[in-house]
Amino acid sequence: MRQKVPLPSKYTYELSSVEGEYSVGDKPGKATYKAHVDLSLEDANPPVFTSVRLADESGQPIDSITSGESASLSFSVADIQAVLDENGFPRFDYQSMDQSSAQLFLREGSSETFRFLSNLRQG
Repeated sequence: MRQKVPLPSKYTYELSSVEGEYSVGDKPGKATYKAHVDLSLEDANPPVFTSVRLADESGQPIDSITSGESASLSFSVADIQAVLDENGFPRFDYQSMDQSSAQLFLREGSSETFRFLSNLRQG
């Protein structure tokens, strides 16, 4: 059952979501999404992932990486704002966002340590 809980507008919050209902090859996969929300901002909604893609050196999609192999992990993030149109119906607009606010971390196998991936290209 969903329930609305009022939050004070002068605070910042961290939202966390864990998705574990998929696999990478034959191994269970898990993705964790964390967003920082500042309710004092005009646009307090956090961005959302719209796609994630893992590819080999030739750009072909793959579902796993052997340790030491080269690969690329591409993702897109969008800041979507719901607004009402002139008839009162919801419309979703893409807002510009600070691309440097998106960060990516990777954990190999059963390691407990996450590694920050710093060589991100933005576009």
